[in-house]
Amino acid sequence: TPYLRRAPGGAGSVSVARSAVDVSHLAGFALVLGAGLVAGLVARGTVSGIAADVALAAARAPVGLVSLAAIVSQAAFLLVSLSAPIALILTRRVRAAWLAALAIAAAVALFSVVGAVIPEGIGVALGDDGVVAVPGGPRLPAAAALAGYTAGATVVGTELTRRWARALWLVLAFLAFTQVGTASGTPLGIVVALGVGGVVGCATLLALGRRVEAVTPEQVVAALGRAGVRVGTVSRLSDPAWPDWSLRVTTDDGDVAVKTVGVLEQRSDTLYRRYRRLRLKDVGDDTPYASPRRAVAAEAMMTLLAVRSGVRCPVLRAVEPVSPEEFVLAVDYVPGRGMDELSDEELTEDRLADAWRQVEGLRRAGIAHRDLRLEQLLVDDDGQVWLRDLAFGEPAAAASSLEGDIAELLAGTYTRVGAEAAVAAATRVLEPDVLAGALARLVPAALTRPTRAAVRAMPGRLA
Repeated sequence: TPYLRRAPGGAGSVSVARSAVDVSHLAGFALVLGAGLVAGLVARGTVSGIAADVALAAARAPVGLVSLAAIVSQAAFLLVSLSAPIALILTRRVRAAWLAALAIAAAVALFSVVGAVIPEGIGVALGDDGVVAVPGGPRLPAAAALAGYTAGATVVGTELTRRWARALWLVLAFLAFTQVGTASGTPLGIVVALGVGGVVGCATLLALGRRVEAVTPEQVVAALGRAGVRVGTVSRLSDPAWPDWSLRVTTDDGDVAVKTVGVLEQRSDTLYRRYRRLRLKDVGDDTPYASPRRAVAAEAMMTLLAVRSGVRCPVLRAVEPVSPEEFVLAVDYVPGRGMDELSDEELTEDRLADAWRQVEGLRRAGIAHRDLRLEQLLVDDDGQVWLRDLAFGEPAAAASSLEGDIAELLAGTYTRVGAEAAVAAATRVLEPDVLAGALARLVPAALTRPTRAAVRAMPGRLA
């Protein structure tokens, strides 16, 4: 079954997790639902007029065309409704099947409640009389069936590859279009149904968690082997200085740190960029990467470019796929401590200046780190400062993003050594005009959450 998202070579360790991506989707569907209900409240006449115009247009359409669209729509609905649970059960995704069933039932019930409690005028606009005729089965309200399909698609989509998830949503779009085109559902009813179904589906994932299948050590060994890395042993990496890297691999040339980049990581980056755009003006972030492949390729490219520009980054060892939508990134493992773990006495001006030299190297390469907390700076056993992660980096970055890195590190060091020592270390490396240009970003709203919290705890903190 190539349409189910399963890594080749055997199943990895399976866990249940809650994702910030589902929070973002929940907010989007809630906006759709709210917009539909508000439109029904404040623009009843307009909504009713649109519904009447759609019904009139459907009545004037050729009967054969309308009948064909209705038949194809119901056939697609039945095909997906019957085949999806069978495929999930046959592939041992029983949890996803019962989660989808729970979400479908809850969405149909919630839509019925919405239709019962809202004012009468909106209830009429929702198209309560439209039905989907299921041969030999019950007759469900068309919009309620659409709400159930949306909830089920939201849950089941987490188990599918990107291609098949898109197909699932294309079927939903076709169902909605044909319901409007055949006047079996009103535009407002379809909007509310989509909102209800999406909200219920996302709430189900947040309440009970989505299934996450980890990449196996065997898959990592095979991927690194394709890249020419001879693997000795594979163990879990529990170093607090490498929080986003899951595995430690021994090789003939030293130890390697490995992490996986998949759909959830790529979507988390997308969510982070959108959050920054809402929070900040002229943030300088580019369009999010369209796929995990592009995201991991960009990180690898930035790592190579940063090293060439003199930045002390772990050497890139491999970038390889382990499935169509999941990739491993391997770099040399550098033991050490995060700069946030150093004592105040260890944060000397020379060490801080070394950190600023790495940031200046990123600037020369045109790379914005975009997450330059103190914990992202690694101090090795010889006291040298490393930049160990460019997962949220931005190549060919805008000036505002580069200035944001300077502001972030300046604020972070200020919370540990004070304003005078922090500025003194920065001025040893950066030109005065470069440092002055970053002052506009030196406000709490432009900082990462840990740095912002540390700044607020300081006496005489930033305004």
